[in-house]
Amino acid sequence: MKVSSKSFKLVSGICLFLLILLWSYTSLSKVLEFGKFEKSLLLQHFSSTAVHLLKFFIPVSELLIAVLLITIKFRSLALWLSMTMILTFTGYVAFAVTGFFENRPCACGGVLTMLSWKAHLYFNIFFSLVNLIALRLEKVRNSFTAPPTNLNIKTEIPV
Repeated sequence: MKVSSKSFKLVSGICLFLLILLWSYTSLSKVLEFGKFEKSLLLQHFSSTAVHLLKFFIPVSELLIAVLLITIKFRSLALWLSMTMILTFTGYVAFAVTGFFENRPCACGGVLTMLSWKAHLYFNIFFSLVNLIALRLEKVRNSFTAPPTNLNIKTEIPV
């Protein structure tokens, strides 16, 4: 199936927009409701040292991913970081859905805290698929923009 350049750019742009929106929103909601975010982390099954690190690491990482997704130079890296982050969160949510954790507070921030755990799992799976599509499209884009690797350049020194 042949895909037009216009369709390729549209789908790629939609995927990137959704991921940038996701990571910007979740990061900023955690920062704006920092006390609430920290309190929900303290209710998790983490040590106080881990909570101290995570309360800064998670929102900063999410915002960094959003910024890197905007820049073409770092987009592939950002997509892999995004996929790692979303799969980590999806794994946690999957454990919450199965009842693996006795105490299951949501530290996502914003309106996402209003989702049931099952809805949250579907939400994360959706964004995992969006991320997967974006990764695939980025790989295709890079294959068209990559410099040729087998240049037959002869370097002779004139005598």
